[in-house]
Amino acid sequence: MQPKKNLILVLGMKRSGTSVLTKGLETMGVSLGDNLMPPNEFNETGYWEDWDFHELNFQMLKACAKNRARRIVPLSETEKDFLLNSEYFLRASELLLKKIPQDRPLALKVPTASLLIPFWKKICEVLEIHLSIVIAIRHPISVAISVERSFQDLQEKSFWIWISSLVTSLQHTQGYSYVLVDYDELLQNPSRQMERIASALHLKIDPELLQGYAQHFIDPALRHVMIEKQHYSNSDLCLTLALQMYEKLLAVAQDQIFIEEIQHLMEQWSEKLRSIQGLLVIIEMHEFTIARLVDLHMELMNSNSPS
Repeated sequence: MQPKKNLILVLGMKRSGTSVLTKGLETMGVSLGDNLMPPNEFNETGYWEDWDFHELNFQMLKACAKNRARRIVPLSETEKDFLLNSEYFLRASELLLKKIPQDRPLALKVPTASLLIPFWKKICEVLEIHLSIVIAIRHPISVAISVERSFQDLQEKSFWIWISSLVTSLQHTQGYSYVLVDYDELLQNPSRQMERIASALHLKIDPELLQGYAQHFIDPALRHVMIEKQHYSNSDLCLTLALQMYEKLLAVAQDQIFIEEIQHLMEQWSEKLRSIQGLLVIIEMHEFTIARLVDLHMELMNSNSPS
């Protein structure tokens, strides 16, 4: 009997260090895929993300909500069942079986993966693929500033995406090997963080690869945002919740507490997210409408321009 294939889900909001973290998994012999997205001005050191999975996730989210820019609200049970009973079940299964090497794990890193965790968990269960989870965290204000600078998104929306991605990710860790890694901790001591990951996921580190990663790939300049906390008020619900969450999750990532110690808080965070989910759906619909109007405007401008 062949050994089980292994998949590592790398979860976390964009600009949280998922790319640099995923690159570090190579020090443990992990495959990152065979069709990686190229670097660009938003991520000059590389995304380390397989384009085929990126496209599939995008298509699945679009199929679930054709009138929403799906970036905040995770899959409902109805949407999960829809995907599992559609062509996407076969496509995802074939892609995983094709991409995961027999002799080492594959890291699947897609920023929207946290929204689709229930789907990917079920696929792994059916295919008997061993699943592990790595969750990247970063101070929510740093993330919001970085996203605003790169993509002009409102910071309040970024806070809700940050909250949703982590609440959803944490909900699905039970029964799986997983580890939380803080971006600033990773930049300060990459070797230590890779050792934490290897220990949690039962992997072995190649010392030479680790040395190359820590000395030549990691650069403190990757931290483009330094927080000026005095410029922020925590009176808003989303920022207050995000800061409360980060304080506790950072303590977990620093091995100061066990995640079981904050289980009651995680339940409270989840309930707060559920209580506002209706408004978050409206935000996604509003964003989709604006994007569609912009596209229509550009089409009209192009059609009226002289040839």
